[in-house]
Formats: sequence, structure tokens, C-alpha cells
Amino acid sequence: MAAKNRVRAVNLLVTKSILVGSILGLLILCVSLPVFAGEGRPLRQQEWERTVRAAEEEGQLTVYIAGYGAIIDSGAFQRAFPKIKVVSITGSGTDLSSRLAAERRAGKYLADVYNGGGNSIYQTLYLGKMLDPIKPALILPEVLDVSKWWEGKHKYVDREGEFVFVYEGNVSGGASPSYNSKLLNPNEFKSYWDFLNPKLKGKIVSIDVRKIRGAGAPWQYLYYHSQLGPEYIRRLYGEMDVTLTGDLRQAVDWLATGRFTLILPSQGSGTAMAKNQGLPVDEFEPYII
Repeated sequence: MAAKNRVRAVNLLVTKSILVGSILGLLILCVSLPVFAGEGRPLRQQEWERTVRAAEEEGQLTVYIAGYGAIIDSGAFQRAFPKIKVVSITGSGTDLSSRLAAERRAGKYLADVYNGGGNSIYQTLYLGKMLDPIKPALILPEVLDVSKWWEGKHKYVDREGEFVFVYEGNVSGGASPSYNSKLLNPNEFKSYWDFLNPKLKGKIVSIDVRKIRGAGAPWQYLYYHSQLGPEYIRRLYGEMDVTLTGDLRQAVDWLATGRFTLILPSQGSGTAMAKNQGLPVDEFEPYII
């Protein structure tokens, strides 16, 4: 079910949980479909049934999904629509959006739907004009009824309100650093200012916000924090010989091997995965520092 020219996009903001039914419904709704102009405007149920039949005839739906591939791998969609094979490509939003951009340059149109964070969608796919509008593809009454949505409206990232649909999100704050648990005792640190300790000079690796989309949010937290602000950020980069990297996995590898003691801001899911594998890495508890 390769997209005819571009890809549909749904936006997942920073989140702790996802309603599986919501995303599964969106996946089938976002498929590029022919327009039935000669038939008049069909009833929604008829249109939905025709959509499902068209998808079954093509037989495959290709989804690029950042961070939440387990939703597809659960098999719920496949059980609901056994005639439609779902091919999911997972990875970080930065990697997947770069992959899509490279495919477009090569004249390849492989993805039907992209699900990821707002930065990767907006900065690469939307500004690069790689998206088809998602709004005309929404069909089911429960999706179209804005009274069922927060604040009584559909929310889009793009100015046109057509291309990047925000269907779920919740608040995430802070920039909890990751650390090597063999080299640092978290109980010795009570404030972000403690990270300016000369003992950590040259031992801090930072995610490069110029290269990693979405990495800027924790720095906004630090910048606007009443007890930190621009002065803290200037001193951190000006005094501590911080190493910048655009490779998230590399940052965690460096931390685990002891090349660096601290990642600021945290690498989140990468740190958690490494910790679960038994590597000596961890994150500061939220709100402790």
C-alpha cells in the first residue's frame, strides 16, 4: 500500500501511554485512497467499508513509527484486519524522518503513515513538503466528532490545520540527567548548579540540539527555570568543557563505558534500555535536583 506521492503524518507528543485503539484506527484511516467524486457524498459507514476493501485489495500498510513500535507488534491491528499486512519500520524520530527524506530524494515512496514527535514531523517532513493532508482521510464519526476531543477541536501542528494531526499527548517536564552509577553518587547532587563542580569538567556529554530534533525541550525547561536560566546554561557550556554529540546511542555507550560521567540532558529511553541490560547507567529521580 505504498503512498502515491507523499506520506500521512500523525503526531505523538511526549507521552507515557497510548490508547491502542486510537492509533490503530488512525493507521487505517491515513491510507492514500482514490476519491469517489462521481458517487456523490457516501454515508460514513459506506465510505469506511469501501476504505477497508481498498486496503485489503492492496494488501499491505507500511507504517514508520518512532518509539512505539510495540503498538504494531502487539498484533491487535492484524487481528482486526487479517487481510492487511502491516509492515512497521521503527526507530527514533530523527532517524526515521531522515530516512524518509533520503527515500524521497531517491524517488522512493514506501511509507503510508508516519507516527512520531512534532519536531521530526514538522521540521523535516512538513517543511520539506513531503506530507499529504491527513484531514480529508478521517472517516469514522467518533473521529470527526470534535466534541469528543480535548477542548472541542482537532489539533494540528501545521498552520493549515491539515497535515500533522495531534491525537494524544501529555505534560512532560524537567531534564533529569543520566549518569554512570559507578562514577557518580546521585545523593551528592541536590541542584543543577552542582553539575558545575570542577570534578565534572570534561566528564559531561550533551545532546547537540542543533542535530537532534526534539532535544531542545529540556533546555527550554532549564532556560526558563527561575533558579537556573541563561546564566546557568552559559556557565555549563563555558566552564565545563562539555562534549556535544548528535548520536543518542553513542552518548549512552560513552556513559556506560565510563568515558563520561554525566549526560545532560538525559537520553531517556536509551538510558532505561541500557540499565535494563545491566549496564551501570541510571537517571536522577525527577524533582530531586
